[in-house]
Amino acid sequence: MKIRSLILSCIFLFALNAYAIDTPETDNQLSAFSAKVKKGEVSLSWKISNPNNLYKFRLESRKSSEAAFTKVDDVLFTDYLKKDTKAEETVYSFSYKDSKTENGVYFYRLTLLNASDAVISNEELKLGISDIPDFKLHQNTPNPFNPSTLITYELKSASNVRLSVFTMTGQLVAKLIDEQQSAGNYTVEFNAMNYPELSTGIYFYKLETQYSSDIKKMILAK
Repeated sequence: MKIRSLILSCIFLFALNAYAIDTPETDNQLSAFSAKVKKGEVSLSWKISNPNNLYKFRLESRKSSEAAFTKVDDVLFTDYLKKDTKAEETVYSFSYKDSKTENGVYFYRLTLLNASDAVISNEELKLGISDIPDFKLHQNTPNPFNPSTLITYELKSASNVRLSVFTMTGQLVAKLIDEQQSAGNYTVEFNAMNYPELSTGIYFYKLETQYSSDIKKMILAK
């Protein structure tokens, strides 16, 4: 029994060593996994050197507030953009464009898969998006106005919202809204009768969210 166990142990160790020889560490080397962002368009790029049994890449993403990744797309290894061979190393370059509709922090995961969908390796990156216009502020109506006017705006996603009115010199007249709001359309009334100190002239109303702001001019004509 001891001899048999010793033989089996030797066979098992040989199998492990043989597997290690067949898949050297220099194979399937993922590098330069990076992203560039412009107005919600995410340009992902990466490189792979000395591919071995590599069939495709799987791209997944999640927002920082989400626990699980969601599949974005699969990119076949044969869809590489460029192939460079230097000495004994061959490097393949890839790229993919994804789009997001909300500002926030996102994670992307790139997984290397063989033809059986078995995972070879994976890598993650983190990026922040803050340049997506998350609201639209409309011109007040009527304008000029006396004594009241309506200010409307659209929120594309939930956000902390502040709507304020200022004089031409930047002095705060009124803070009309300062709260968390859901996505949707909103209308707020500004009534100059509540501010008897105001005279005929130009005023500004400013809408601010977590990621951006906008300001427009309105005219009070008493």
